[in-house]
Amino acid sequence: MSTVLLFSGGVDSYAAYHYLKTRNAIGPTLLYLEMGHRYQAEELKAIATLEGKGLISAVQRRSGFKGLGDVEHKDGFIAGRNAFLILAALELNPDTVVLTVQKDETALSDRNAVFFGLMSTLMSQQLGKPVTITTPFWDMDKTDMVWFLKNSCSPEILAGSFDTVACYRPKDGKPCNDCAACVRRAIAYANNDLWELDAQTVWRGSMMQVYLLACESDDSKYSVYRRIRTVRAIERAVAKGLYETNSLLAAAIEKAKSWELLNDHHQG
Repeated sequence: MSTVLLFSGGVDSYAAYHYLKTRNAIGPTLLYLEMGHRYQAEELKAIATLEGKGLISAVQRRSGFKGLGDVEHKDGFIAGRNAFLILAALELNPDTVVLTVQKDETALSDRNAVFFGLMSTLMSQQLGKPVTITTPFWDMDKTDMVWFLKNSCSPEILAGSFDTVACYRPKDGKPCNDCAACVRRAIAYANNDLWELDAQTVWRGSMMQVYLLACESDDSKYSVYRRIRTVRAIERAVAKGLYETNSLLAAAIEKAKSWELLNDHHQG
């Protein structure tokens, strides 16, 4: 059975690769599409670094899709990107295509079970055989992915996760430390007591405050589960001297306690 993993050079797809390897030693075929998006150079650099260290198998790169980058939004969104990525795997004649989606993303229209089912039907029709589009992380968030790398993989594989990338607005090859992608990554690592030297300024950035405000709000768009993990991560950053406590954080902590869930969620 042939499995293709759409690989971005980020920690999510890196975790997915090693998760799939624990279930099949052969591992999936890795596919990367060059779309001309803002952070493509950083992704390609990360992929080359991971390949060079022997932490992933060789990634098949496909160029010629750079026009998609012309319609990229400021927040990194490209309409139809996930459908396009899945369809690009047609040439490899897969039985399974893995698009790494995690628990916190399933409210999005192209990252939920309905979308995956529709794309499975389309791919099956195109290839004339059953094809499954899936993710190994329906019940896991980014914190859980990093927990898996820390607790179920070798120290070398965990260390390799620091070579992955997650930034919508990199500058001179470095993360901006103030976009949503940088914040989500920092939270996931902090909840596993892991701290990236290049990302410590993220805790003092404006986007971290946006996330904290979203957690504290009574009409937050985030799930209770996600809010608890965000608050926990910021508490850990306070203990490390990376974030200065304030009334907003205090209010969010009290609300987390009132949900009576703060101590019920595992650390990882």
